[in-house]
Amino acid sequence: VAVEFDDDSLGHISVEAKVSEEKADIFVLSESNNKAVSDDLINSRLENVAVSLKEEMNIKDISKIITNSDSSITNRSSISIVIYYGNKKLLFLADNIASEALEDLSQEEMNYSLVKLPHHGSASNIDDCFIKNVETGIYLVSTNSEKYNHPDLETLAKIACKKTDYVKKIYFNYKVEKVVKFEQKIDKINNIEFIYLKKGQKIYL
Repeated sequence: VAVEFDDDSLGHISVEAKVSEEKADIFVLSESNNKAVSDDLINSRLENVAVSLKEEMNIKDISKIITNSDSSITNRSSISIVIYYGNKKLLFLADNIASEALEDLSQEEMNYSLVKLPHHGSASNIDDCFIKNVETGIYLVSTNSEKYNHPDLETLAKIACKKTDYVKKIYFNYKVEKVVKFEQKIDKINNIEFIYLKKGQKIYL
């Protein structure tokens, strides 16, 4: 299975199955409820100030920052999917709330070959429960960071602080300045790696 970021600013992702005799099964998770009140995230207006403050904090403190859950009906109604191909299992969370998608998965469905983080790595869509319970060695972050300044450093810190006996790899389709700076904080953590994909580069599983 090959996973590739499409060449656009929207962070679209292509999944290519090379072995013709096997079929890739796709399971669509149930849509999240629409109880949320539509609202723009006020935190995005303060992001530049927040990033400056986080530069002075250590990773553990950043990982514990509490953020409000995404209240956008559009985001919370987006469709998450699981792709099964051979012995590979890929979780794509669209712009959904990760913990709500988690409710639609059984306890046997917590190990994945790859997880595409929801809403470009926004901390408003990802919580400690999801990071703790879902196991994967590969995370995807699809964003050029221009509009909403994603991914949030809280998300990266939560993944970095998760103790595993394997190396966690986070793939980015753009080299975002604040992510590169944050990467310097994880030099002493030996179970995580940031990888910046070049144009057309694929991830082989």
